[in-house]
Amino acid sequence: MYTHEISIEIKPGTKKEMVFNEFSLLMGAYTQSGQATSVGGNAYWDGSRIVGLLITIERDALKTKYNNIYVNARIAALEALCKSTLQFRIAGKNNDSGVCKCKLPDSYILFTHMFNDASPIECGKCAKPVPLYRLPYYDAHSYYSIQEWERQYKACDQLQLGCTVGEKWALKQMQDANSQLSKEGRSICARMEDLTQTPFYYYLFNYRKFKPGQQQSNCPGCGNMWALNEQLHGFYDYKCEACRLISCKSSNV
Repeated sequence: MYTHEISIEIKPGTKKEMVFNEFSLLMGAYTQSGQATSVGGNAYWDGSRIVGLLITIERDALKTKYNNIYVNARIAALEALCKSTLQFRIAGKNNDSGVCKCKLPDSYILFTHMFNDASPIECGKCAKPVPLYRLPYYDAHSYYSIQEWERQYKACDQLQLGCTVGEKWALKQMQDANSQLSKEGRSICARMEDLTQTPFYYYLFNYRKFKPGQQQSNCPGCGNMWALNEQLHGFYDYKCEACRLISCKSSNV
């Protein structure tokens, strides 16, 4: 993970309010393009320049080749307004869990949780996060629908971890293959499989209460056996090729 400082000088007479608005729109565009996982803080003024921070999972994530049309349009508008060129600097390196470097992943997994600050898509071959900008756009030049699903999933995860208000509802959303949350996620997987021509699995959360020695052995989608002979990536215990579902054993025993 890397923290990038983005800044631009403004010429005398330029309205700061207009610059601030354009700069904020650019920061948002970088997250919608999948290049930044989050905005590291609100924009601030440093003398005659405005500065902002973005968090990325790769060092070169903000390179022009990964920009979508919205990022390019915002950069052009901001530079024209300020009559200056945008400046980039890597402010520091955060925790580094690594990213997928596979040239030909054999599959992908839509997987996230409340504390995930990388990508909601995992490589099925190396189990590392896949930057969104390395995949085909899901929406019109963006990944908005995937990012919105991730926000909803994290909200449910936060509720179930809180163990109070909304816990049961949130847990059902996460582990029921036919819940609204799961349907949206599985729909994303189906479309991404078409776009990438690569199997795309949906991770189904599993925290069901079982009797000692018992675990779920049938796919909740089709009812067929889905237990793996060997655990995958030291985490996944179940996988259904037909339903494109993947899961792990429950720790609630």
